[in-house]
Amino acid sequence: MTAADTRPKHRLIKAEAGTIVWSEPLARGGRAVVKLYRHRPLHDPLRRWFLAYRVEREYRTLEFLHRRGVACPEPLRWSLGRDRVHGRHELLATREIEGAVPLVDLLAPAAAPDLAPVFAVARRMHECGV
Repeated sequence: MTAADTRPKHRLIKAEAGTIVWSEPLARGGRAVVKLYRHRPLHDPLRRWFLAYRVEREYRTLEFLHRRGVACPEPLRWSLGRDRVHGRHELLATREIEGAVPLVDLLAPAAAPDLAPVFAVARRMHECGV
């Protein structure tokens, strides 16, 4: 058994009333981060006539940045649905960036992080038009 075999298959990252985020293994190796935006408002399908769904906008933006070589999670897929547990929901899956640290952890009071790499990525995003 390797160290990777001891990791849980699904890891909960965040659970809030309107959002659940977890990590799960991908069939061809690596892991995906899945965001489920749940209990979406009834008017969301009507908004679609004027504005793309939240996950579709996130997916398209990540796809745009990824194609231009900007450091970001690789978008894998997005979808919509409805069920009893989550109501109307939107789902976005991206490839997990191994070793990534949540920004909130970098900004812990005890740490004095070097945010220059974060600013460099933000600059690249702006240069690409995002």
